[in-house]
Amino acid sequence: VVAYKDHQFTNAESHMKVADPIVLSNGLPRFTSPLDTVIMPVTISNITKQTVTGTMSISCTGGLQLVNGISSKVSIKPNSEFKIDAKIFTPALIGNATVTIVVNALGEKFSDQTDITIRPASTLQKRTGSGKSDAKTPAMISLAQDFMPSSTSSKVIISRSPFVQFAKDLTYLVEYPHGCLEQTTSAAFPQIYYNDLVKSIMARKQTMINPSQNVQYAIKKLESMQLNNGALTYWLGGDDACDWGSVYAAHFLFEAKKAGFEVNPNSLKQLQEYLTIYIKRHETIQYYYNNGLFRTAADPNVLYAIYVLALAGKSPQAEMNYYAENNVFLTIESKYLLAAAFALSGNKLRFKALLPSNFSGENADRSTWGYYNSLLKSEALALNALVETDINNPQIGILAKHLSEQLKGTNYYWNTQERAFALLALGKIAKKLMSTAATAQIFVDGKLFQNFSGNEVVLQLNNSHQNVKIVTTSGNLFYYYETEGIAANGSFIQEDKFIKARRTILTKTGSLIGMNRFNQNDLIVIKLTVSNSTGNKVENIAVTDLLPAGFEIENPRIKSIPGMSWITDNSYYTNMDIRDDRITYFTNLEGTETKSFYYMVRAVAKGTYNQGPVSADAMYAGEYHSYFGAGKVVIR
Repeated sequence: VVAYKDHQFTNAESHMKVADPIVLSNGLPRFTSPLDTVIMPVTISNITKQTVTGTMSISCTGGLQLVNGISSKVSIKPNSEFKIDAKIFTPALIGNATVTIVVNALGEKFSDQTDITIRPASTLQKRTGSGKSDAKTPAMISLAQDFMPSSTSSKVIISRSPFVQFAKDLTYLVEYPHGCLEQTTSAAFPQIYYNDLVKSIMARKQTMINPSQNVQYAIKKLESMQLNNGALTYWLGGDDACDWGSVYAAHFLFEAKKAGFEVNPNSLKQLQEYLTIYIKRHETIQYYYNNGLFRTAADPNVLYAIYVLALAGKSPQAEMNYYAENNVFLTIESKYLLAAAFALSGNKLRFKALLPSNFSGENADRSTWGYYNSLLKSEALALNALVETDINNPQIGILAKHLSEQLKGTNYYWNTQERAFALLALGKIAKKLMSTAATAQIFVDGKLFQNFSGNEVVLQLNNSHQNVKIVTTSGNLFYYYETEGIAANGSFIQEDKFIKARRTILTKTGSLIGMNRFNQNDLIVIKLTVSNSTGNKVENIAVTDLLPAGFEIENPRIKSIPGMSWITDNSYYTNMDIRDDRITYFTNLEGTETKSFYYMVRAVAKGTYNQGPVSADAMYAGEYHSYFGAGKVVIR
């Protein structure tokens, strides 16, 4: 307590203990996984000056099972502690659970409740499909899978719009886990236009997604990534301008503003000024196409920036005329964008003169860096430009057919850029071409579930439902289904595709630990390596290590720890993301390069735990991936 008057002051203090006479604590980890066994230490502290006797009990909810059911008498001496270990088993389920310790003593009830999450040891797996039903051909959908019943859920969306067939791609965008500039934009961009469909495909039993809030959040995040010169950085907190990402974000922000979302006018003005300066560079690139051919070409990102400025009503006429006069250097995608820019400025003659008669002759090779070229992205940009400027153009039908065939094909590795642009174009077309009428009966496991009379139907089904049948009596209906769940044993497909990720466990002095048994409080160094076997440059690789429940990250910045001078190959990463149960490094690989990353963990909770795989994924070329090294970890 402090007292003062004018220039006089005084203070006094008195120490007191603020605590229950009986204090309970436990040593649970932050989470657990299916089939884990946790040895939970329980400590009961008697802070009184008398011996306390009473009874203690432990109970669990959420499916956790107490192996050595503890309910016993306790006697604790004055100012002493009573300790006991409880063994808890996690069955094959996921969700939220609690562990409660209760002591009845001194005529009172003392309790301690801990919430704990049951998290899968390996990632959630999804099986999806889509198709069409008409009066001649009913649709038969099988939802049977081998996932844990408690983790399994299925969803079937039935709609008159053919866009619903691409729901898996929209789900991929909305749920993509990394929050860089490009992926923040790609996740939000389709949600501007497909509010209702996003709600349908992302519907869950206990949560509801709000696409409008997601778009507004993305706008605010992008604004926070802006530099003084108006450009945006690739990662939040970065210092370097990302040219192609700034153009992409500008496209999103201009369209979001047009759709009625709140965008900071100063941010938009600064970004527009940056693009106006950026397009004056007249830079060229080595453009690779038709599987290995290359030539000098005008930077496609500059032409994209010109189109975006024209879309915002700020047509840069001087630069448009410059590239129109030098159109021999334009890629086929750039020709569509420049033609569309002239159309948006009102110059239909230049539009017709520059527009290619068809999208052919020059197919962009796929790239994991730079402008992220690919044939799918180029076609999608061309289709977007035509939909915005010449909706009745006969090329639209051909381009839309080609894009939809690719998205519905067997390639599951389309990146966020490709999916976002394709969905924008196809979705706008689908809205215009949506069937006017359709009727059908929907059967679930042989029983009539409901009738389809025009409004979109979303079926939320649990693990007991195995089959859905759609019998269409008139019109055309389109469907998308998704079944998700987790294998009880944490199994996953272990493979190396073009890149290889590995985990090595070391002591603090750098010696290899050849077993999976550790003592509580051990400090362990984890080494992650990722290597490239292609000889090609691969950028934006996310290397993720899933921790077992008994480990906690002690220090991810290994160089700051004394005694770590034996580490000589710790590599540079572009970004790092740390969470309770995992660490992710983002990096690039040149040629046949190998990179290593080190971090330290502590063994904190006794038990036997499932360890997930270390994974590496090229974010813009999903066929480049590696998943390896799941197993068991014992902490004594």
